[in-house]
Amino acid sequence: MKKTKMVSKSPLNVADPDKMKKDTEYTAMLSESDVLDAAEAAQTAAGLSDEEIKAGDDEPVDIKEAESEIGFIKLTPELKAKIKNMKKREFRYVLDALWQTMMKRIASNNQLASLERAEKAEEAAKKAEALAKGIEYKKPDKKKEDSHAILEWISKNARVQERYLNTVVREYVNNHVMGRWALQFRGIGHVIAGTLVGYIDPEKAQTGGDVFSIFGLNPQQVWLGKEKADAWVKAQDGTPDEILALAAQTFHRRYESMYNYATKDHTGKKVKLTLERVAKTLALRPWNAKLKVRAYHIGACFMREKNKPDASPYSRMYVNRKAREILKNNNGDFAQQAKDILEKTPKHKQRAILKTGKLSPGHIDARARRYAVKQFLQDFQQEYFRQHFGQEPPAPYPIALLGHAHFRVNPQGQLPHGQLPGLSEPLPEKQVVKPEQVEQPEQKQPDRKAA
Repeated sequence: MKKTKMVSKSPLNVADPDKMKKDTEYTAMLSESDVLDAAEAAQTAAGLSDEEIKAGDDEPVDIKEAESEIGFIKLTPELKAKIKNMKKREFRYVLDALWQTMMKRIASNNQLASLERAEKAEEAAKKAEALAKGIEYKKPDKKKEDSHAILEWISKNARVQERYLNTVVREYVNNHVMGRWALQFRGIGHVIAGTLVGYIDPEKAQTGGDVFSIFGLNPQQVWLGKEKADAWVKAQDGTPDEILALAAQTFHRRYESMYNYATKDHTGKKVKLTLERVAKTLALRPWNAKLKVRAYHIGACFMREKNKPDASPYSRMYVNRKAREILKNNNGDFAQQAKDILEKTPKHKQRAILKTGKLSPGHIDARARRYAVKQFLQDFQQEYFRQHFGQEPPAPYPIALLGHAHFRVNPQGQLPHGQLPGLSEPLPEKQVVKPEQVEQPEQKQPDRKAA
């Protein structure tokens, strides 16, 4: 039997999938982005980067041997030819399966590493005891490959399945114009690009604010929970439909989405709209937890690649923004935010820094990363709109309604224009837009920020 390397590259040292899942969900709950020091927590809790995703490819596994032992059905050329024709819903299932398989592989590897450490410690203790008694220590006669055969089988199974799923994701992304667009930028891998392609729908998300909302990057959105939602609904006067419309306007939600959920049960059957259904709908998390974790991964990728010679425009954007945030923090511009954090969390770990009227270094770094991520997501949405509808997207909110004039360019990366099919012509470096030239969007722009 071929020996395999079983030490995981994951920073997680706890081989408990349930805890890993809870930690990831906890990180996804962090919504009020400007009052959170999520850098360390998210790195430990949700921290699977693109490098970690690719770690399965580095494991020395003989695929043919594993297939024969495990009995996997091969990804035949006929199946590969069907990948590019998958519907988005089906592709999202593939992404979920890939994530679950990665977690299984990391958990099994950590379990094996933990068992090996425990056995070595036990053997060292027995050896020391024998030495103290003055007797010769005899090492147990057992083959290493047979000591954890079942766990090794689980680990090998997960790695083979993960490699196949990675192949499916890579093939789908390479055949999608927006997947190729995202892959231009250093730090963006096939899994992150696949997430963007699979979850962003240009028919629904027609502005950057729409994308920010589903990725949990809209600071105006608040996850109320059951108790606060019930209390808010009881305090309102009016019919259930009127209260639902008021809730959508007050908490920056999309009325159509809230209405569809409130008037259907778990089987999809139509039900009557009641105050209880309104409260239940309002209590829901207003963003996608998986996408919020992915947004953190994107920011981490831009941060790690910032010193590379061919760093993406978004990595440079992160560096420039961080320098600006540090300057503002030193000038005391964030004193009110520091005060708000202390009022909300009196025992905050960074309370010594916050009491000085400044945000912690973790806060500043997280703010800079979120800025770069939001710019990247908006550029992705605008390019996707052009590709899907064949026309320019609606003007951003500051230009369309606030009268701003300067329009930031959608960067095309380091590849010359024309190498990637379907890319639109880049705009000039700075374009001044006159108010009469702006095509007003059909819907009210403030409502576009709703989930």
